[in-house]
Amino acid sequence: MLLTEIEAAKQIRDGQLPSPYQFSNMWLVNLRITGTGMAYRAEEKEFVWRSPQTYLNPQFLERCAGVPVIIDHPESKTLEDVGERSRIIGTVMLPYIRGDEVWGVCRIYGQEIIDYIQKARGEVSTSPSVVFCGASGGAEVPDVMGEDNFFIEGTPFLIDHVALVPLGVWDKDGKPSGVEVTTPTAEEQLAGMVRDVIDAACKPALEKLEEISGRLAQLEKEG
Repeated sequence: MLLTEIEAAKQIRDGQLPSPYQFSNMWLVNLRITGTGMAYRAEEKEFVWRSPQTYLNPQFLERCAGVPVIIDHPESKTLEDVGERSRIIGTVMLPYIRGDEVWGVCRIYGQEIIDYIQKARGEVSTSPSVVFCGASGGAEVPDVMGEDNFFIEGTPFLIDHVALVPLGVWDKDGKPSGVEVTTPTAEEQLAGMVRDVIDAACKPALEKLEEISGRLAQLEKEG
């Protein structure tokens, strides 16, 4: 069976292939695009309600296809231009609903990005940038959360980007969880340990063979 990029992405979505997964000139990585429900934005000192009805539907998923993936949010909150400070490292390829969140299998380019994701496992997450306008229908509710604001979001008119960040708003338990790095199975871990033991056991013999081979080569030259 021919494994195309979309079939590989579907298998990652369904847990049949690991994330990240190298495919030709890119990597396919499972990322959270956004959560829903209640969250807290520390910088704005604001509680926010993101309605599941607005995000967990086919229309929103359709809008997510092709959304850029970057590292960290730009100062302007949206991508005004692309350069060293706002490098696009990939795009959302296959968005889907996962519980009360929207996830997406993304095309990611650059071995250094994958190395960063894997080395920072459990320390890197995602954060979406969505933009609202007057017609979005949001509402701010005063004096219900003490000194903090409470904002009920409407429908965003733009999904600008998804950023890799140390900790995202939708990491509700305080642990980065927006990037899926598949844990090796017990069988894979055991196989790796066996390979290490075999390599260690064979190393002296291989070194001896190399020494003998070198001597034979020298004798042939002298003969």
